[in-house]
Amino acid sequence: MAEATQRELPPVRHSLSNPSDQEALELDQSQDQPFSTLPVTITDRRTPRIVRWWRSHVSLGVPHAKCRDHLANERTFLGYLRTGQAFAILGVIIAQLMQLQHSLHPNPVLGFFVVSVPLSSVCHGSAILISILGASRFFHWQQEMSRGYALFGGWELHSVAVLTTLVIACLFCLVLAISIKED
Repeated sequence: MAEATQRELPPVRHSLSNPSDQEALELDQSQDQPFSTLPVTITDRRTPRIVRWWRSHVSLGVPHAKCRDHLANERTFLGYLRTGQAFAILGVIIAQLMQLQHSLHPNPVLGFFVVSVPLSSVCHGSAILISILGASRFFHWQQEMSRGYALFGGWELHSVAVLTTLVIACLFCLVLAISIKED
């Protein structure tokens, strides 16, 4: 008779009006699950090297409790890509605008027409370098987070700041020198 009175209750379903409260509830429920519930792919030496690299560096199962860190890492990578893209666009603008400043008797040593292509090339090189730095940072931090380490800071951010400052200062000095020389 005691067995008949004990029933298993159905799981409680919360109807929360705020989506962030629902996400917090799901996050609390997912933290109870161990990491062993994630699928693990075992590779051997017969698997091609690129497939092993892809599985260990790119494809990564992330538990819901840790997805915030990985999404922040992706947003940071997209920030590096946006910065590189801004430098590439700046290079195109410099090349186009300074080519339009071609006068009838241009200065063959220091003029807008002369410095447009090298300065544009510097901007495009900076764009490529920033994108490569962002990609290397993304893969390094993803690997460290998959091991369970939490990182902060990094030399990449400082190098991009120094590079940006140098390119903008160089651009400002060249435009100022050309403007003074033409006047």
